[in-house]
Amino acid sequence: MADIDTSALRDPQAWQKWNIARLRPYAFVSAVYIFATWLTRSAFQADTPEYVGSISEHIQGRYVNFWEFGHLFWRPIGWLAFRVFGSVAARFIGSDQRLQITLVLIVVSWLCGSAASLLLLALLRVYDARGWIPQLVATSFIFSNAVLNYSRSGSSYMPGLCLLILSMYLIAREAEHPSNNIGSQVCAGLALGGAVSLWFLYILAVPVAIALPFVSGSSNKTRFRLSVGTLFFFCLSITLAYVGVLMHLRLSNAADVMAWARASSHGIEIRGLSRSIFGWSRSFIYMGDAGRTIKRYLLHDPFNPISAWGLIGLWPELLKLGLFYMTLFSIAVGLGHSSRGRMSLTLLTLGTLPVLGFAIYWQGGDLERYLPLYPAFFLLLSLSLVDLKAPHWTKAIGCLFILFVVLTNAVNLRSSVIRDSQTQVESRVNGLIPHLKDESLVVLSNNMDDLVEFSRNFPFSPDNRSDALQLYPLLLAGAPDANWREEFASHALSTWQAGGDIWISRRLLHQAPEENWNWVEGDEKQVSWSDFASFFSRLQYGESVGGDDGFLLLLPSTGNRDSLVPLDSKKSNPLPASVQP
Repeated sequence: MADIDTSALRDPQAWQKWNIARLRPYAFVSAVYIFATWLTRSAFQADTPEYVGSISEHIQGRYVNFWEFGHLFWRPIGWLAFRVFGSVAARFIGSDQRLQITLVLIVVSWLCGSAASLLLLALLRVYDARGWIPQLVATSFIFSNAVLNYSRSGSSYMPGLCLLILSMYLIAREAEHPSNNIGSQVCAGLALGGAVSLWFLYILAVPVAIALPFVSGSSNKTRFRLSVGTLFFFCLSITLAYVGVLMHLRLSNAADVMAWARASSHGIEIRGLSRSIFGWSRSFIYMGDAGRTIKRYLLHDPFNPISAWGLIGLWPELLKLGLFYMTLFSIAVGLGHSSRGRMSLTLLTLGTLPVLGFAIYWQGGDLERYLPLYPAFFLLLSLSLVDLKAPHWTKAIGCLFILFVVLTNAVNLRSSVIRDSQTQVESRVNGLIPHLKDESLVVLSNNMDDLVEFSRNFPFSPDNRSDALQLYPLLLAGAPDANWREEFASHALSTWQAGGDIWISRRLLHQAPEENWNWVEGDEKQVSWSDFASFFSRLQYGESVGGDDGFLLLLPSTGNRDSLVPLDSKKSNPLPASVQP
């Protein structure tokens, strides 16, 4: 109801005469959102476990990254939401505090996803409120891969995106229907600051928001004041937010501030143009394991080689990839036929460059990396479809893209498919869980192992609720450690000292990884799969559970201790002492 004439609401007679048809687009989008989130299921929870753990530790009086540079206010908001609604969550999920926090964060994200969908529709209707195109484009937004995933996760991406779209809507409405009211600038700036404080990388979308007043009109003093005023209140709000947190953490020198900021990257260094080319399209359209297959081809994986002929088998995914970039091309051609289209295309394209540049620099394969581009992309798509001067073939490509997004993601992310994947991983670990002690550790190759993903992405599974499944991946993707042997030795010895057991995945003793083990040889520059087999095959084992893809009990024998004690090493804390409790 964001574009409803509020004057009509104040007059009872005007309210009776008010055309209810103006509510229908929002009712339609709301129904689509409810249907889409009922039909599908989130397959990726991102950093939700870290947020939940940090909030839980804060409740117990300990500090574990509660104030994080990259997601400044998300944990505090989650903590506040849990304090208010935790008792309600307990009625549905039981007495487990971590599960209650998880449920509260997911509900907040779902509600913000709904609000983001309605606000995007309101933004699109600022430029075309008569036709059905805005509803169609908003539907594709709802069914996009990233939105379907993160609207049911406990991450800050959807709340931040909601505030980003709110800011752009307020700016666009004020630009198209000037009221000369500074309140619009204040609210838009605060909303923009709120988005960045929830996820810092939304700062890359600030140029697009600030340039929005000039999308459909020539430069004038009113539009210029709107841009400058919004930018001022954004800078003021975000400065106050970060300065306040720095004062709270007592970080007073540049070295500590930089260490605090760098900790948000978690030591991950994944970059490259090829990841971004594929990741950008994958953010919108589900493409399965095509990215891993292409990576094996590019890196000449010796364990699971892929030939050029083998890539032809990926033609459905390659078709989606081509359709996405053809859609970008058609949008550019379609908008290029009118002065208004060229203006909007130029301004919004310039604003997207920071997002794409950063994606090439850091983790360009992640779905969320392109969320700062979503409002601009869907706005351009809508403008190209409603532009009367745009060629029909460009509009046909745009509609085909929307159709592919909706159908492909609805089919591949439907609940039954995700449940089948969950059941498959549960069968791998069901035989192990009865043998685990509270202090036991389960050792896996890296955080891309499907068991690690299962523990993160299905927090309400009975196997994860028990807290018995304590996983230890030897490597973190993107942050390979040549000292993984020393780190493992330290964890193994401390686990034995605490009375726990060490269970080793049988996969680590295989000379070569199987195709479905999520390992690409050459992706980790410092570590080869053969290093695992060489190391773990020399150790002594006892009981075996789970069959060929099961686990082996690492014996706390004298021989094993003699092998591990010399490798023992201690971890260093990446945060400055002033940030520690």
